[in-house]
Amino acid sequence: MVIGIGLISALLVLIEAGLLLFCCRISPKYTGHLFVLGLAILLVWFVGIFFQMDWLFAWINVYFMFILGVLITSAAIVGEVVNVVTSIPEHQPNRRPTIWHYASLIGLPSGIFALWAIWGENWPRWLLMWAMAAALFAGCKWLTWRAADLKGVRAWRQVAYLFLWPGLDAEAFFGIGKHKPITHPKLAEWLLAVFNLALGIFLFWGMARRWPENWPLVCGWTGMTGFIFAAHCGAFQLLSCFWRSVGVNARPLMDWPLRSCSLSEFWGKRWNTVFRDLSHRFLFLPLARRLGPRAGLAAGFVFSGVVHELAVTIPAGGGYGGPTLFFGWQGLAILLERSRTGRKLDLGCGWRGWIFTMLAIVVPAGIAFPPVFVQNIILPMMKAVGAL
Repeated sequence: MVIGIGLISALLVLIEAGLLLFCCRISPKYTGHLFVLGLAILLVWFVGIFFQMDWLFAWINVYFMFILGVLITSAAIVGEVVNVVTSIPEHQPNRRPTIWHYASLIGLPSGIFALWAIWGENWPRWLLMWAMAAALFAGCKWLTWRAADLKGVRAWRQVAYLFLWPGLDAEAFFGIGKHKPITHPKLAEWLLAVFNLALGIFLFWGMARRWPENWPLVCGWTGMTGFIFAAHCGAFQLLSCFWRSVGVNARPLMDWPLRSCSLSEFWGKRWNTVFRDLSHRFLFLPLARRLGPRAGLAAGFVFSGVVHELAVTIPAGGGYGGPTLFFGWQGLAILLERSRTGRKLDLGCGWRGWIFTMLAIVVPAGIAFPPVFVQNIILPMMKAVGAL
């Protein structure tokens, strides 16, 4: 038995090594095609498992099909990384991503769903949420990195962008093109980030458990608020300070969102610029050129809604459509803000703009993160890590 397992493992290693050699040396230009082939095999495998197509697996072993898809996909990904890092491409000032670059946005979440469908009975729902969020983020990272012009960008900076920085503005991080000059962090910014980190930890592990047990939603929202402070306003801010202090343009992900006097300012400049950078380049600009700015704006908010459906409502098992409605309302509110009536009422500036912005975001926030999400995801996760 042991010898058989060892022989099978050795055979799998040899197959993976051969695929990597093919991707890296023999024909690197076909890595995208190989990646899509692996995704197609995994998709067929998932459909066969989900719909119980016994006739399909009468022709091919179910485990062999899954392993083959994983081997081909992983070899294509590793091969692509090796090719880009070791051989800098020719300068392409207007480089645009191809359809292969977008495949990761579909393939990685699909892989998580496939694993969940097969072995998900024992998964806690909060683990599915984090796995889905990680898959979506990794797909976005891959897209922005692969679409950047990497001529002259050192390997260490590429590795740092992929694994040591949560932002998605690859060109700014790599110092490509025209961007705002780097603002070196002052001591006050370092101290504020440390304070936010400590405040978030206190809210998550200290304050949330002090609420009565019959106030579960209050406990959950306290925990979520603490996580945002600890991660986005604390740890990620410290990372931004570090990178900017060594000369890398890593803009803060949060820029005092409570100062926003308009929804455009809140979503476009101050709140979690990670997905703003992504949607602005890959959705808003291409569609705005062809269909106008309103189409680009709508696409950006629809994309945000879909991402939150995948990472919030589907793992929670309820509240479907809430995030899409929330972000759809944000797009409509921005159009209202920019309309003739909105300009007359000063909805995009001053104190009236600030009130309109806060009301437009806070009042419907409950549908973006519905009670079922708090009860099925946040509270069990907080109990698992000892926060409750």
